Amino acid sequence: MNEDTTQNLNARSFEERVLAEFAAMRTELTAMRQEQTAMREIYGHLNARLIALEEKVDRRLQETRPIWEGVLTRLTGIDESFEELVYQFKILNGDMLKMRAHIDRLDDRTRMPAA
Repeated sequence: MNEDTTQNLNARSFEERVLAEFAAMRTELTAMRQEQTAMREIYGHLNARLIALEEKVDRRLQETRPIWEGVLTRLTGIDESFEELVYQFKILNGDMLKMRAHIDRLDDRTRMPAA
């Protein structure tokens, strides 16, 4: 085996390598903490925006609720009126059919030859 390779490994002591790894880990940990802090800030902003949006929606609902209640009341009245019209049309249709049958019978009588 080549002695140069072995000597290169021994150039840095075990302690130096361990300390270098610790330093790298500390750097990575610091970066992770910074990212975590940034994410907390973003979360805080998003949460504040969501709360503001919920409050705005609640205010709008309170403003429009009486309008919708009025609309629903009117729609119920319209529905009842429509049902009454449907019932009246059924009666009218029945009366027209009876009248048509009566007219047809009268036509049949007038067309019969006199005996």
